[in-house]
Amino acid sequence: YGQFFLGYIEHLSSPTVLDIGAAYGLTTSIPALIAGAFVVANDLDTSHLDVLKSKAPAHLLDHLTLCAGKFPQEIDFSSNNFDAIVMLQVLHFLKAEEIEQGIPLLYDWLKPGGKVFLTVISPYIGVLRDFLPVYQARKEQKISWPGQVENIKEYCNHPCTSLNPDFIHVFEPDILEKIFLKNLLSQKTSILLLLNIRI
Repeated sequence: YGQFFLGYIEHLSSPTVLDIGAAYGLTTSIPALIAGAFVVANDLDTSHLDVLKSKAPAHLLDHLTLCAGKFPQEIDFSSNNFDAIVMLQVLHFLKAEEIEQGIPLLYDWLKPGGKVFLTVISPYIGVLRDFLPVYQARKEQKISWPGQVENIKEYCNHPCTSLNPDFIHVFEPDILEKIFLKNLLSQKTSILLLLNIRI
C-alpha cells in the first residue's frame, strides 16, 4: 500500500509528509525520508517512535520529527503544512465522532493540491463474517456509520481479538468518499483509499 504514497512523493521536491499511526515507519516514514521527504511521524506509543528513530538513516534524522499523541485529539499542526498525509490502518480504531473531528484537520493541514493516503479494514474481512449481515442491514437502513463494531468479540472468536481493542470500525469506499466529500476535502486534495480486503 505504501508504494502508491512513495510513488507520489518521489516526484516532489523536498516534500513534507505527516505519517499518522506510523508505528515503526518501515513502509512509510523511513522510505519517505530516503525519498527526500521531511517527515513528521506520529504514533500513540513512544516506544514505536523510538524504534523508528533508531532505524532511520542517521544522516536523515534532521529531516525527521517525532510526534506522540492520539489523532485527532492530541496532535495539531499549522495550516498548509503537508504535501501528503498517510494513515495506514488507523481509521478502524476511531469512532465516528473522532473521524468527523479529524477530517477537517486533515483538510487544514494539507497544502493546496496535497493528498491523503489511507487504508482501512473492509467489512468483508473473513474474521468478521458474522458481522457482515449486521453491516449490510445498517447500510440498507441508511445508517451513516454502518461499520462501527462496539464489541468485536460478539462476532469473532479469532485469537487476534485478544490483542486489539473491543471496538473496531470497518469501511467500504462509498462510506469514506461520502464523509470526505461532506467535509469538502475534495476541493483541495485528492484521496487515495485502499481497502484491506481479506476474505
